[in-house]
Amino acid sequence: KNRTTATGAPAVAEEKTEGPRVVCGHELDDHPFFDGDDSEFAAPASMCYRYRKWKLDDKTTFVARCHLNGYSKKKKSDQLMTIFTLNEYNTKATNWRKKIDAQRGAVIATELKNNAAKLAKWTAQSVLAGADIMKIGYVTRNHSTDLHNHVILGTQLYKPREFAHQVSLEQTKMWGIMKWLVALVRKHVTKLRGETPDESFSAKFLLLKDPNRPMLRLYNVPPNAFEEEEEDEDWADGESERKNE
Repeated sequence: KNRTTATGAPAVAEEKTEGPRVVCGHELDDHPFFDGDDSEFAAPASMCYRYRKWKLDDKTTFVARCHLNGYSKKKKSDQLMTIFTLNEYNTKATNWRKKIDAQRGAVIATELKNNAAKLAKWTAQSVLAGADIMKIGYVTRNHSTDLHNHVILGTQLYKPREFAHQVSLEQTKMWGIMKWLVALVRKHVTKLRGETPDESFSAKFLLLKDPNRPMLRLYNVPPNAFEEEEEDEDWADGESERKNE
């Protein structure tokens, strides 16, 4: 039911990926990290990647690639920003155009009630990225059946750490699942290593979600799995040929 309609799950899922692009495109200035000379080979990234490191305990250091969507210029210092969007897809039931100015708090409260995990995920992403501001845009369709053209009804700024209290996200518990995964991997590493000295042993694992069941699967893969040396060499050869022409 509703699989092919404008409010069906596939249509809404596809539309949701476009929401942040609508707001980011509206905010976009000249791209600060893109060299126009590279436009022949790649398009500018839609976000800024930031690598951060945390020490979970004496034996565990965690490194993650986080993302930022922009920054806000202030007199004293620039404030880093993440951008997310809430999409209205059933205008007959919600009608944000009439409610958004006077009842914006009620709109966010309804979204929190319907999908608290989504808002908690956004907040966690912002905290991990070290963002000073989390901007949430309220986006609706130009027409109730149009999946590709949208209107930004408004935006709202939150401080991630303060917003975490509103969504009942305890930052001290954000690491629970990750620490469990680390312990699981270490358990398997101990079995695989056997009597091999630590300095001469290496292992690589792949974590996948089962597509049909609520289950995560952990696979031990060869150390050179997923390496892209051949692709990099092909690209380098092609680049060399172009320079020689």
